[in-house]
Amino acid sequence: MNKSLEKLGRQKIQLYTSLSSLFIKAASEKVSTNQLEAKLKTLNCSVEQITRLLKMFSTNQSKIQAILKLYGPSPPKLVDVNWRLDYQVETNTRGPVQKLIYFIDLILEDKGRRELLSFTASHSELEDLVNTLKDACQSVKRVALL
Repeated sequence: MNKSLEKLGRQKIQLYTSLSSLFIKAASEKVSTNQLEAKLKTLNCSVEQITRLLKMFSTNQSKIQAILKLYGPSPPKLVDVNWRLDYQVETNTRGPVQKLIYFIDLILEDKGRRELLSFTASHSELEDLVNTLKDACQSVKRVALL
């Protein structure tokens, strides 16, 4: 693929990402079409572009708001982590196991209320979790650079 097509592909991705972000933010803040129209005019959009975008937004606004209600205005924030390492000798169901096990407590804050999320993991499961989180961070950085 030549470079101009690659650039066009990146520009499309950036455009879709930006429009999605704009619509999600506008829907979450219950922005009226008049307010959105005024904002689009400040961005030097043409009348045709504004008309199309407003139609697209008004058509999908209720769907976006319904999805946002499922997740709430923002996910809980991680405020603290407590962990300890234990050596598991045996279990009631499997008998002797003799392995290291991590007990992890994530303290989350949501709307001023603290919640505790607890789980256990083996060393390899914890490594997988850390690698998954690193991959997610890299993905967010890539999207932010678009």
